[in-house]
This record gives sequence, C-alpha cells and structure tokens, in this order.
Amino acid sequence: AWRPAVDSVFRAVDRTDAPGCALGVVQRGELVYARGYGLASLEHRVPITPQTAFYIASTSKQFTAAAVALLALDGKLDLDGSIRRWIPELPGWADSITVRHLVHHTSGVRDYLSLWRLSGRTFNDAVPLEGALGLIARQRATNFPPGTRHLYSNSGYLLLAVLVERVTGRSLNRFAAEKFFQPAGMINTRFRDDAALPIPDRADGHVWSEGRWQVFRTSFDLVGDGGLVTTVEDLARWERWFWLDPARAQLRARVLARGRITSGDSLTYAFGLTHGNLQGLRTVSHGGSFLGFLAEVLRVPERQTSIIALCNTVAGSPVLRAREAAQVVLGLERQLAAPGTAPNQPIRHFTPDSALLRSVTGRYFSEELDVVYTIAGDSGQVRLTAGALRGRLVPEARDTFRLQNLQLAFTRDRPQRVTGLILSEGRAQGIRFIRLPR
Repeated sequence: AWRPAVDSVFRAVDRTDAPGCALGVVQRGELVYARGYGLASLEHRVPITPQTAFYIASTSKQFTAAAVALLALDGKLDLDGSIRRWIPELPGWADSITVRHLVHHTSGVRDYLSLWRLSGRTFNDAVPLEGALGLIARQRATNFPPGTRHLYSNSGYLLLAVLVERVTGRSLNRFAAEKFFQPAGMINTRFRDDAALPIPDRADGHVWSEGRWQVFRTSFDLVGDGGLVTTVEDLARWERWFWLDPARAQLRARVLARGRITSGDSLTYAFGLTHGNLQGLRTVSHGGSFLGFLAEVLRVPERQTSIIALCNTVAGSPVLRAREAAQVVLGLERQLAAPGTAPNQPIRHFTPDSALLRSVTGRYFSEELDVVYTIAGDSGQVRLTAGALRGRLVPEARDTFRLQNLQLAFTRDRPQRVTGLILSEGRAQGIRFIRLPR
C-alpha cells in the first residue's frame, strides 16, 4: 500500500533524461521493494536498476570500521594503542593518537581531502596513496589535541585502511571480501582500489555545471574513508547477514559503541555509523557524498526496517529522501525536511584601503601543503591563485579575508609588514604559510 507513496518521494529524479537514484526497502532482512529512478549513464542511456553498482562514498566507512572492530575482537589490534606502531612514518604528534580516535573522528588529524584541495589540486585525477600519506605526514600539528573533540576527518579512515593492510598483510578490499562480502553473498561489492578494474553495471557520477550535466571523470581510487562500490541488492544482503544473524551479535555490539571525548561526553558517532532518531524511533545511519555520487543507508532497528538510497546526482538528496521514505513505510506522519542549506552567516562589512590591499599581495608558501599561493591586487580587490584554487578574497577584518569557506588570517611583525598567513577550513585548521621574498 505504501509503494506508490514511496515512489512519489523519488518523483523528482524519476526521469529518462537525467541521473537519479536506486532505492531499496528492507524489512526483517528481506528486500521487499527495490526500484531505480533515472539514468545510470547519460552517455549510454542506461536506466538505474536495483542491480546498478554505485560508488557510495563515506557510507563505506561502516565496512572499514567493521573490519577494524573484527581485528580488535580477534586480538590482532589494540583499539587504544598508538597508530604509530603500524604507521611509523607519521610524525611525533601521532604518538598520542589511538586507533579508537581514528574510528570516532576524535584524532584531530587534518582531513586529507581538504588538504588536497587546499594545495590547488582536484579529484579529477588519481590521488596516489603515497601522496595522500605524505600530505598527512607533512602536517606539523593536528586540529586539536587528540581525544578532546569530535571533528569528521577522512584522514582517519584512510589511515584505518592502511592499518588493516599492515596488520593482516591483505588489502582492505581482500580482507573485507573474505570476512564480509563473500560470506554475505555480496557478489557485486568491492572496495574500488584499482581505478582500471572494470565493474559491470556501474553508474557514472554526474555534476550539474554550466547549465548541463557532466560526467565526473576521475581515476581516484583510495579506499577506507570511501571507495566501496555496491548495489541496493547487495546492501540488502548485508542487512540480513550482518544485522540479524546471532553469530555476529558481538561484532554488532562493538560497531554500535559510541565514541567518547576526554570530557566524558558521549558522541552520536560510533564505528562508521551515526546514532539518531526519526520521530522518536532510534536510527543508525551514515551518508556519503563524493565524485558525483551520494548515498544513505538508514536503519530503524526497532522496526527491523532499513532504507537504502544510492544516487549519482546531488539532486538525489538521499539523506532526506531516505528519511521521508522511512516515514512512509513505517506509517509515520510524513514530515518533509527542507533541502540542506547552511544557516545564514552574518556578513561582516569591512572596506580595506588600498595600502592594506597592497600590503597583503605577494607569494606565500606552505611546507605542509607544498604549494605557493599568489595573491595579487586588481581594481581595488585581491585575488588568490593556486592551481585549481582561485578566486576573489572577501575582506572580513583588517587582516582576515575569506574565499568561499576558507579563511585567511594574515600575520605581521610590524604594522606594515606581512610575514605570512594562517589558513583554516572546516576540517583543516591552522595551516601556516610564510611570505616569500618579492
């Protein structure tokens, strides 16, 4: 009876000329409804089906975390041991970072995806593992003392993938295939750690740019923080095999354990899973968004119901649609959530004079990012250029400027002389640049 109403949730992406989503509704371990809406490939006009393979971005984290939890239960890994035992190439600040810190995003390690972008590079091309690890290792500090705060960082889960390989001698993909995917019958699921490997029935990721759809072309193949390619049907198999079988009760209890910070406060984040609620019902979920793909797996344990939404367009809004679909399936009051919009930030009005603008122009080097930022003046404005990262700097205060979500705070040793800048973004705080001689 609820099927037409569920279809209406996905009506906006149920098209024959645009990318869309795949839906799965799992109840008591059975896939009771599955459908595709939109196209898996605009290039080949292939429709989305429940067998379409999607890259599920950060929704992958629960599988990485489950692998780590399994190794801990088997006594092969100490969750409270320093990560430098296994990854000694990290600098001294990693001595006090434990495996558990990485799992719960309490490590303070700067997000490598943010760092990659801040270095002026893009994700259209491959990001070599050595390059990503080198970028993390070049950081001279963490965002905060390990354990004191929760701040989502993809670096933690990339490092967990490295850790799994070094503990077991097998790649994360091989280990997960042996322990999870094969026993669960997930025959179309893998961590995509080789971009050259063909994956049958794989959807393309799409972005809307310059008034048209474009395929997101990339050779990115790092895994751990993301990287899982799977289908609605395989994720339904996981729901039954992992979440219902009594044989996995101990592992389930481990992955559902919430993190804590040093103040003693409990987090909503567990092992690659987030605890939440839906109109008073407890939920366990995790979303993902990267490379033109978005995903959400939403569980309502008390009702033994899960909603799987995998999309190859940002317009898919799988987090919102999964919650709405769950309301329909569970007979709850249908409450529509507004599309995700950031709260309005107060606009700071500051008009710098020409002397101030001249004082901040120049070239700035960051050893941590291995990049030079060029800041040049033009018609009463200053612009930043660094590879693919470029744009006009908006003044917020005398020595504080913003470029989209980046904040640049210039440092001086005397009123007229700028010596450097400190760059901060949400997941990468306090990156230092020195000003180069003219």
